[in-house]
Amino acid sequence: MSTNCNIGILTENNIVEYIYCHFDGYVIIKRDNLIIKGAGYLLYKHYQNINKIKLLLKFGDIKNLECCPSLCDNFASVDYDDVMYHTLSLDEFETRNYPLYKYLFKDGEWFVKYHKDDWVKVKDYKYER
Repeated sequence: MSTNCNIGILTENNIVEYIYCHFDGYVIIKRDNLIIKGAGYLLYKHYQNINKIKLLLKFGDIKNLECCPSLCDNFASVDYDDVMYHTLSLDEFETRNYPLYKYLFKDGEWFVKYHKDDWVKVKDYKYER
């Protein structure tokens, strides 16, 4: 079973440019003494530069997120002249029921929305529920 997520950035027109990530979409999981770092953790630690985020989006839908866009396993061959990301209005992006995790880069920070919860800064997110 996989934990999917969407990863996006908010544009100046309130449009979200985003991709789908199939595996490890949670922020971080704590089980017993084990800590498993997911997409939210990787975004917070490795994707603070807007150009790197845009490169990730241009890579298109991915199977898993890695610390560098070129290491991500994507679903299709990439032609960097093509647009590989999806777009939705912010309202549509927020209210979609699937996937359960949504990440949004806005105002220089990463936010996460789990299912119908409110947006929370990734740095303040404690653990998967």
